[in-house]
Amino acid sequence: MQSCLLLMLFLAQALTSSAQVEISVEDFTIASGETKEVAVLLTNDKQVTALQLTVDLPEGLTYKENSVNKTARVKGRGAMVQASDKDAYERTGKLVIVETDGTIAAGEGAIITFSVEAGTLDDKEEVLNIEDIEIVDDNGTKLNENKTCTAKVKMLGLDCKFSAPESIEVSVGQEYQVDVTMTNVQDLTALQGTLTLPEGLEIVLPDEGEPKERFIYSDRIPKQSQFKFEDYNGSINFVLSSSMNAKIIENDGVIFSFIVKATADLAEETEISLTDLRVATPTGKSQLCDPLTIKVTNTSVADRAAFDEYKAEQAAALEALAEEGDSEASQAIIADAVADIEALEYDEEKSLDENKAAIDEVAASAQEALAAQRAAEQLAADKEAFAEYLAEQAAAVEALAEEDDSEAAQQILADAKAAIEALEYDEEKTLDENKAAVDAVAANAQEALTAQRAADAEAAKAAANEEAYETLKAQYNELRAALRQAKNTIKNDYPEVASQFDDAIADLEDMLSDAIAKLEGEYAAEKLTAESTLQNGEAIAAGIEALLADVAAAQLAADKAAFEAYQAEQAAAVEAMAEEGDSEASQAIIAAAVEAIEALEYDEEKTLDENKAAVDELVAPVEEALEAQREADAIIPGDVNGDGKINTVDASYILMYLVGNTPEDFVEKAADVDGDGKINTLDATAILKKLVE
Repeated sequence: MQSCLLLMLFLAQALTSSAQVEISVEDFTIASGETKEVAVLLTNDKQVTALQLTVDLPEGLTYKENSVNKTARVKGRGAMVQASDKDAYERTGKLVIVETDGTIAAGEGAIITFSVEAGTLDDKEEVLNIEDIEIVDDNGTKLNENKTCTAKVKMLGLDCKFSAPESIEVSVGQEYQVDVTMTNVQDLTALQGTLTLPEGLEIVLPDEGEPKERFIYSDRIPKQSQFKFEDYNGSINFVLSSSMNAKIIENDGVIFSFIVKATADLAEETEISLTDLRVATPTGKSQLCDPLTIKVTNTSVADRAAFDEYKAEQAAALEALAEEGDSEASQAIIADAVADIEALEYDEEKSLDENKAAIDEVAASAQEALAAQRAAEQLAADKEAFAEYLAEQAAAVEALAEEDDSEAAQQILADAKAAIEALEYDEEKTLDENKAAVDAVAANAQEALTAQRAADAEAAKAAANEEAYETLKAQYNELRAALRQAKNTIKNDYPEVASQFDDAIADLEDMLSDAIAKLEGEYAAEKLTAESTLQNGEAIAAGIEALLADVAAAQLAADKAAFEAYQAEQAAAVEAMAEEGDSEASQAIIAAAVEAIEALEYDEEKTLDENKAAVDELVAPVEEALEAQREADAIIPGDVNGDGKINTVDASYILMYLVGNTPEDFVEKAADVDGDGKINTLDATAILKKLVE
């Protein structure tokens, strides 16, 4: 019984020590002049009856007096949450919050809230610290392990900014809308300012009969807010406010717009100004914002000059449309249009764009007429090109004929040529599309021709197969005859060993008969290419192998002797290539080749022909190398005409080469007299210098 009690006590202590009870505060953002409610969150897996904590607020935030409250999680008739008094807070800079006479069931969520107020803040991030956390149950047992926690506080300054276009261009009688943008990082309830327009620029009222509404409201302005205007000394003072304290939500975008119209009194360069711009927050905080200046350019003054300049540009643009090879008709279209444009005069009743449009109309009409003229000329040229292409492709199809073509193949080509020659130009299609129709006929002819020739080849192959079969059968019969002769030879020349080969030769003879029978059977059944494989049985393999080995040894000795004779023969042939007067380089080529030939040894892994081929590979390039070397030896620098003499004729040949009039007997390698790898006047000069030395 005592051990059970101890076990229960141990389990209770273990459960108490593993309890999860902690305080936390979520991160939050607060702007200058704003009041923000902060929630203290409790996560507890056991019932809590009392707690205490100290809140250390960052600089710029103050506790809103009497704002601490409990949430519905704090139960009990006497449940109460209180904070340290104002004097204590101002003295220590910290807020002590105590909850007494209540219960908080296991769970998670807010248990206490309090409000903080922001003064004028800078944009930065600070930390709110919760310290001295004490959480106990109804037995006074401490439940929390962590005595501190923190929350990040993002602080935002007021920092409201206005912006508008840096400049606008207006013309007399034309309207222009000016959008004013406001960027605010916190909610606002009011704004005001002064709008000053230059002489000759007036506001166009957005709603007729409503002179007080001089601005266009953006959707950022609450419906409860309204602008009020007052004219003063040529400027307009304006205030946006709401009797219902409606807010302009923190954002970035157009806040209001106004439309201006220029009169004849407007100067060429002037400006609009927005000054005394001020905003206010719901808490009464205000900020004076930077003024705005908008440069205004009256384009009407420059419109006539711009019109004349545009006329010149468009006339030049039309002239630039001329192309080399244009017909007289095309040239006349351009010349007439240029004359029409140059004859136009500025219409004061119209805007610059409308006057320019008159120029554009003439230019567009000319371009359209020019395009039509060129299209007609191009069509004629395309038809002519198509006719040439027809003839070319008909000739190309005709050229596909081969000497051994069958009648069927010849007919395919004849039909294709006739089909190509019958084609007519389709004006609804481009030249390439018309050519493609020709190509399609030619391609079909080639495809049909290929198929016909394949069929013809297959028939020829069948005939060749028949012939090959007969040939192979004859070869088998010849082999049988040779085998019988060999048998007779063995019996006559080597009677003492004849009996040793009788059975093997008989078996081989049987296999020859079987091979011919098999060949005839396969060919008759499958029409296969005539071929067969002779297979030797194990019983006769040893005897045949020994016989073949003897023959092979005798053959190898003969092959080596033949190879050595061939070596000597080819070495002598190379030496015979020498000519009287050969240069040392030519002699070296012959000597090196002879040495390489004589150094070769017979490769028993290869046949006699393959070994001879190795000798031939060394001999083959010698003659070409000698010819190149002798040609190089025969070239005399400066003997440009190759007559064996160097004189002024050689110098003149170089000059003729340099102007593109190269003589037929011009020796290019001899023309590089100074050896710099280039042929130029320095080489001609070098020849002349040699002549006077």
